[in-house]
Amino acid sequence: MIGFDTLKASLRLQEEADFDEHQAHALVNIFAEGIGEDMATRDDLEKTEMSLRSEIQALRGDLEKTEASLRSEIQAVRSEVEVFPDHTRRDAIPTQIAVE
Repeated sequence: MIGFDTLKASLRLQEEADFDEHQAHALVNIFAEGIGEDMATRDDLEKTEMSLRSEIQALRGDLEKTEASLRSEIQAVRSEVEVFPDHTRRDAIPTQIAVE
């Protein structure tokens, strides 16, 4: 939880913004309740950052594996296509152009 000096804030409102004591205390208390434990601390943000960096690194690894697998599959298909006789490849070219 973030530390919030309610007395200091109340005094500043009284001195700098001409709030009376009751107004200053009320506003500071409302603000302090609003902050509560929902506000992230620097430590919370650092932990979240570390977690996200770890997840991103894992995703990069997965992406590299997928890329390597796809490259391997593409090479296998290329090898299979090279086995076809020339006339079969010539027949396939107009079909490919028509599909595009």
